[in-house]
Amino acid sequence: MKLRSDMVGRCVAAAVVTVSLLVVAGCSVTHSPSASATPLSAAQLYAQADRYMELTIGYAGPGPWKISTEAENPDAPVWKADGPGMAPQSCGDGSDKHGQVSGSVYGPPSKDPAADARRVAKGWKSHGYTVSVVVDQSKKASADHNIEIRADVPGGAVLGFFASDLVTGIDVTSECSADPVGLWDD
Repeated sequence: MKLRSDMVGRCVAAAVVTVSLLVVAGCSVTHSPSASATPLSAAQLYAQADRYMELTIGYAGPGPWKISTEAENPDAPVWKADGPGMAPQSCGDGSDKHGQVSGSVYGPPSKDPAADARRVAKGWKSHGYTVSVVVDQSKKASADHNIEIRADVPGGAVLGFFASDLVTGIDVTSECSADPVGLWDD
């Protein structure tokens, strides 16, 4: 029975992290197309997203940081720059005329979610990013002790960090480019 309850706990944790990261990085993160869309190419956006991921992993601490949760895929590869885990997406105009790159990684449970979030926030702020708290249940007895923060980067990129006593997660979304997503599959 212990094994089954552990598996259920991991599945619940995976669902919580996935939903939380979608809230941080889902539709709310996609950028509305505008005249200010950057002229960066797809390759430049991938490099930008990789840099933001490496930066945030550096503040979040040792992993392993994988491209899938343990519950979703126990054999998921560890994230590395230029590897799997980043993908193109529309900026939200519905016609793929503007593109951006996003990716998520998942790490080990946090012993102190609030402290981990403070450390990541401090690192982000040192770069001039605007940091906000999305949700903080780190001190609630009835919650799974989680906290979620995001950073808005000048230029339009958005970074997310989720920490709980079950799992941690990082999400990055590059700025929006005038380079259309639909052409990146060539």
